Amino acid sequence: MNKLPYKLLFLIGCFLMIAQTSYSQQQILFAIDMQQEIASGEFQPADDAVYLTGNQAPLSDINSIKMEDSSPVDSIYVANVDFPPSANGQTLKYNFVIVKDGDRKQEDRPRVLKIQGNQANRRLDLAYFNSFAQ
Repeated sequence: MNKLPYKLLFLIGCFLMIAQTSYSQQQILFAIDMQQEIASGEFQPADDAVYLTGNQAPLSDINSIKMEDSSPVDSIYVANVDFPPSANGQTLKYNFVIVKDGDRKQEDRPRVLKIQGNQANRRLDLAYFNSFAQ
């Protein structure tokens, strides 16, 4: 009896297990503090919304994700995004967008992040709308 097919199947199975571990889905938590926009009148939590857009699936200009304020007293809006294994190693350009009365106000420039599939449940630092570190 030829054992070659069994060895080949074993090797393929090992390869698939390694590939699954190396290129697993990456979950990233995005957070933005909207207190300054609320204080200036640019954002009204009861009427307006803040979205996350980007250039890597599942984000796009068409498929933006609505951010939620899970604790309304702090005005911090969050969104957990699951990026597919194909995004591993890719550069994500993303923005926060305020939707007010049907109009979109996007940040002046994109934010940039490298997606690393080997980091489980990544949490980004708190961001402020249209505020960038120098």
